[in-house]
Amino acid sequence: MPIEMAPLNPAQTDVTEESAPLQPLSTTDATEDSVPSKPSSITGNRRKSILLDTWIFESLALIFSIACFVAILGLLGAYNNEVRPEMAYKLSLNAIISILATGCKSSLALVIGEAICQLKWLHFKSENKSSLSGMQMFDAASRGPLGSLGILIHQKAKSLVCLGATVVVLLLAFDPFMQQVINYPVRQSDIPDGQAVAKQLYGVTPGTMQDWETAFGKGLWPQNNFDVSPVCSSGNCTWNEFSSIGVCNKCFNVTSSAQLNCNLGNATKWSNQTCEITLPDNAGIGYNFSVTMQHHFAGGFIGPPSNGSGNALEFPPAIVWIAEDWIAGDSDDLEKFSIGGITAPLAVFAYAELFPSPQVPLTAPLSNRISATNVTICAHTICLRDYHISIENGQASIQIVNVDFGIRTFDYPNKLVHWTPNNKSKVDFAVDEDQRGFPTHGPTNRFLVMASQRFFPVEQYPNVFKINPTNHQWDTDWGYNTDPINDRIREIGFTSLMSDVAASFTQMGLENSNHTLNGTARTSKVFVSVQWYWVILPACLVVVGTIFFIGTTILSRNANMPLWKSSALAPFYHGLEESEGNEFQSSSIMETAAEREDVQLRYSEANGRLMLQRG
Repeated sequence: MPIEMAPLNPAQTDVTEESAPLQPLSTTDATEDSVPSKPSSITGNRRKSILLDTWIFESLALIFSIACFVAILGLLGAYNNEVRPEMAYKLSLNAIISILATGCKSSLALVIGEAICQLKWLHFKSENKSSLSGMQMFDAASRGPLGSLGILIHQKAKSLVCLGATVVVLLLAFDPFMQQVINYPVRQSDIPDGQAVAKQLYGVTPGTMQDWETAFGKGLWPQNNFDVSPVCSSGNCTWNEFSSIGVCNKCFNVTSSAQLNCNLGNATKWSNQTCEITLPDNAGIGYNFSVTMQHHFAGGFIGPPSNGSGNALEFPPAIVWIAEDWIAGDSDDLEKFSIGGITAPLAVFAYAELFPSPQVPLTAPLSNRISATNVTICAHTICLRDYHISIENGQASIQIVNVDFGIRTFDYPNKLVHWTPNNKSKVDFAVDEDQRGFPTHGPTNRFLVMASQRFFPVEQYPNVFKINPTNHQWDTDWGYNTDPINDRIREIGFTSLMSDVAASFTQMGLENSNHTLNGTARTSKVFVSVQWYWVILPACLVVVGTIFFIGTTILSRNANMPLWKSSALAPFYHGLEESEGNEFQSSSIMETAAEREDVQLRYSEANGRLMLQRG
C-alpha cells in the first residue's frame, strides 16, 4: 500500500510543547480523519504567541526604523552649518549617521518582508485560484530585491504587494543616498578675541610743508600702491562698509577748447616772445611761457656741429602749472567756482604738450608754428569714499564703491572754510578746515600748491627745435633736453600721475589719523553642510513602507486571515490537502509542477482546517 505525506494534524502532536516527529500516514488513516477536526487543545507559549500571532514585533521594528530616521534628521538639523563636531571615542558624525541609517534600513526591510509574506497567504485566500508558483514568488520577494523585482514584473503593479516590492528594490539606494547627505566645506569662522583694525579719516591733516612735499614725491615716484593695509591677526578679516575722507582727483581733456596765443614778429632777427595758453571758461587761469627765436650758424653753441645755418626755436615741450590757487582763507566766492561737478576744488593743475608744426614759412605767426597737442586739467578736492575692505589669506582687498565730492563753503563772519558731503546722512564727516588740522588763513591747497611748485620748475627745462634750412621742417632730435618729470608724465600720462599724487595725499592722512574701525577676524574651519535633497528618497521609503505595512494589517484583519507571515511551519500544517506521493523528488520538478498547479486556500471539508486545495 503506498504511503503519502499528509499535512500535520494537531492530533498527531503531544500535549507538551515538544513536537512529535512526522509520521507517514496510510490512505486508511486519511479516510479515518475525514471528519472535520475539533479545535486543538494545545496551549502555545504566551511569549511566542505575542511575537508570532500579532503585529507587535513588526510594529516595534517599524517604530525603531522611524525613530532612527527621525534621529538622523535631528542630527542633521542640529549640526547643519555648524563647525564639524569633535565627538567622544573619535567617532565622526558620518559614523553615527551610518549606524542610524543601517538600523533604519534593516528594521524597515524586516517589516516589509513580513508584510509581503502575509500577503502571500491573502493572495491564495482570495476568491480566485492562483498558480502554486506564486508561493515561491512571494517568498523570494520577501527575501530581497531580486525576488521583489520578479514579482513586480509578474504582478505588473496590480496588487498591494508591488508597493512593498518597490520599497525593497529601492532600499538598495538607501545607504548611498545617506552617504551623500553630509558635505564638509571649509568656511571662515569668527574669532571672538581676534584683532581687525582699519584706518579711517575724518579730516585731511596737512601736516608740515615737508610732509606734503614727501607725499607729493611719493605720488610722482611710487614704490608701491597707496593703500593703507589694515591690521589682521589671523590673515582673514572682514569689515562692514564704511566711509572715509580723502583727496580725490578728476581730470578733463580740454585740448579742443584751449587756445595758444603768441606772435613772433620778424623771424630774421633774434627774438624773445611770450606766449599764452588760455583755458576754457571756469577751468582756471592760463599760463604764459617764453619762446626764443635764434639764428643758428654752423658750429654754434646749440647742439652738435652742423654744415649749415638756420633758425631754431627754444620753448618748453611740456608745461605743468596751477590753474586755480583758490583758497586764501577769506574768500566768499567758493561756491561760484565749479569744474566738472566739483565745487571749489582744493587746486586745479593744468598740463599742456607743445610741439612745432611741420612745414611752415619762417614769416608765419608763431602761433601757427607751435601747436598745443594735449591740454588736460585735473582738479584735486576733498572727497568722501565708501570702502569695502577684506583680507583673505593675508592678501588685502580694498575697493572704493562710491565717491562723494561734496561742497566747500566759506563762513565769512567767522572766516572759516567748511567742506560738507552731498549725502546729508554722513554729515559727521563734514570738515571744518580751521579745526581739523587746517591752519587759519592757510588751508590745505596752499601746502599742495607750494609742494607742487617744487616738483614742476618747467621753465628751467626748455627744448630747442631747429628749422632745417632746406625744407623748413623741424628737426626735433637736435637740442632736445630731458627732464625726469616730463619723462614720467610721458610714461604714465598726466591723468595717472595726478591720481597717484591724490592717492599719496590720502595715504598721508590715513597714516596720521587716530581714527580706527574694528572689523571681524576670521579663521578657516571645517563646517557641516547638509544637502537635504539626498534625504528625499530615504524619507519616501520610510513613509511608503509604513503605509504598506498599515495597509497589509488592515487587509489581513478584514479577511480574517491568521497571521502566518513568514512561518515555515504553515506549509506543513496547511499544505496541499491531497498528496502525490513521491512524484516530486527534486526542486526543479516541484517548480515545474507548481507552475501548472492552481490552488486556493480554503477550509477542508475533511478536517475543517485551512488547506491549499487544487483546482
